[in-house]
Amino acid sequence: MLTGKNLIILHSKCNSMCGLLRRYAVQQLGAVGCTGDIEFVVSPEVVRDEYVLKHTVAVVIGRPFGTGAEFVAYYGRLKKKHNFRVVIDYDDLLWDIQGKNLIPSYNNVNIDTVYAGKTIEGCLKYVDEVIVSTVYLGRCWTTRFGRSVPVRLVPNFIPHSWYGRRKHRITDRISKPVVVYGGSCTHYAPSDPGDFAGPWVDWMIDAVTNDRIELHMFDNGRVAKFLEPVADKIVHHYQVSPLDWGATLRETEGDFFMAPLADNVFNKAKSNLKLLEASATGMVLLGSSFEDGPYEEAHELSKIDNSWSVDQLQSRIDELCEPDNYNAAIGHQEALIDRYWLEGVGVTKILKAWCGPWLEVKS
Repeated sequence: MLTGKNLIILHSKCNSMCGLLRRYAVQQLGAVGCTGDIEFVVSPEVVRDEYVLKHTVAVVIGRPFGTGAEFVAYYGRLKKKHNFRVVIDYDDLLWDIQGKNLIPSYNNVNIDTVYAGKTIEGCLKYVDEVIVSTVYLGRCWTTRFGRSVPVRLVPNFIPHSWYGRRKHRITDRISKPVVVYGGSCTHYAPSDPGDFAGPWVDWMIDAVTNDRIELHMFDNGRVAKFLEPVADKIVHHYQVSPLDWGATLRETEGDFFMAPLADNVFNKAKSNLKLLEASATGMVLLGSSFEDGPYEEAHELSKIDNSWSVDQLQSRIDELCEPDNYNAAIGHQEALIDRYWLEGVGVTKILKAWCGPWLEVKS
């Protein structure tokens, strides 16, 4: 039997990895000590049961666009009656700033960012707090919507149970490194290379052709057209379930985790999830580096400039294949990941953000 206000209602329809991680967090929150036993209602539809609403401390709505905005309005009209908080959560920049459409043209999802911005404006009168996943995303929010609603930073944390930890130190130079790309191959078009802008595609084709690397691609069910010339020399991973994602990454026994990104506002607002995945699965990140980019916490040797040539990129990888350099980078990432496991500090931070002043959460 429920006593007091000890329910959190969560609505999230986002099936990207970030969305799944933030939804999965509710299954871990019971491990944190707090006043009262927290229970969660994870529902695809609004909750209308008066008994449940009476015991609700907070409603958390992820990416409230479309019907999500209707959810915000529904709970906003009821929050005074039942004394709960309405919290909205964002882990991507999906609204316009100063009238500019910031979703890159290569993005495979058609998003009307101007409409998204207007939708958020209509929600704000119902909202008690906004949660964002990065500092940059928070700055973008206040630039566009002001400070009328408090903004709290809750970064993405990754579950130890999904990824485990693979420690990977080397004693001899890596002669033929295993390179893993764990992003979307749809982030490329012949007219707009998107996240592969720079030396990445030419380098992959050259390195595979000349047998310098073993390349693993997570191809979303098809071979990327830009890699068709070397498709038979690539290890392809098709349709990997998000729940098998961490284990599959570890099983590649990769040396490097490739995470190219285009220098644009949409990507600057992204979280450091790829850096965390590389760190958890024992691979050194090779990530695009630019001002306000998501990989600022990476080791300096992991940061790749998109203006480099193929030879410059290959030279950096050769440098990282030396034991001292590789072990320095992997050691840096092992220390980093300890701050981002969900089980632990991540649970506490999420619970504090969602419950706010209503429940005393023990740090």
